[in-house]
Amino acid sequence: MRRRRRPAPSPLPDSVEPRSLGWRGAILLFLLALAVRVAVARALGSEPLFRAPQLDALEYLRWARLIAGGEFPWPVPPPHGLGYPVFLAGVLRLVDGSLDGARIVQAALGAGTVVLTGVLAARTFGRRAGWAAGALLAVMGPVVLTEVSFLGEGLLLFLLAAAFVVGDVAGGLLLGAAVLVRPTALVALPALIWKRRPAAMARTLLGCLIVIVPVVVRISLANGTFVPVQGYGGLNFHIGNDLSGDGTASRRLGGDWEALQAASPDGRAAAAQDRAWYGRTFAEWRSQPLRAAG
Repeated sequence: MRRRRRPAPSPLPDSVEPRSLGWRGAILLFLLALAVRVAVARALGSEPLFRAPQLDALEYLRWARLIAGGEFPWPVPPPHGLGYPVFLAGVLRLVDGSLDGARIVQAALGAGTVVLTGVLAARTFGRRAGWAAGALLAVMGPVVLTEVSFLGEGLLLFLLAAAFVVGDVAGGLLLGAAVLVRPTALVALPALIWKRRPAAMARTLLGCLIVIVPVVVRISLANGTFVPVQGYGGLNFHIGNDLSGDGTASRRLGGDWEALQAASPDGRAAAAQDRAWYGRTFAEWRSQPLRAAG
């Protein structure tokens, strides 16, 4: 007797779609993202503003070069978190100081972020959503440009995505590293520990503190007062919340930012200046509460 062939399995409905990205999908997303980032870096290679970093990128690069050369300064106050300068210093050592080489390494890091994003989306919404999310991030212009520039946001995105992928203690360690890049990354902590068991929450929090606390202590000792990872918090808070402003970071270096910084009371420590700017902003809010609420 001839054996009957079993019917081919029907496609899985969305409700039971595989919740993993798949290694082939991960490789394709990585290669797509890397190709886009390398192409952008090469296309911008002849642009003067890209070849000669400015503003924040220039500060990061100077700090990283000092670290790569064996010095480890603790600025008073630190204009940025030290997470990205330390990372960039390691990359510069790896590529023998080549800026083009450093951009290629950062392009690969950005491609890794794309894969991690795809993994998270697949876990939550299914494999097709993971592919879609990864593909969209792979070609998102502002993200691509940031990741091949000497700015901390590319590293920040990678660390945050990795923290959510691994979770637990490792997730806390990665989140702590992200906070050292940008202190605002700490707002991701509630989402990272959401619906976790108390023991897992405690491990995640401990991992985060293990990374952050020693750095904050060292920075604070160097500055002679408590500094939460980086300085100028009060001044930047005033810029973003000044009732005469537009609510954005429109006051940049080279203009109003320096004018405001120069207006800080002379002879005060950085923390005291921060308190003065916070106080000035809150006083404006109290004097015009309806406008402040708007």
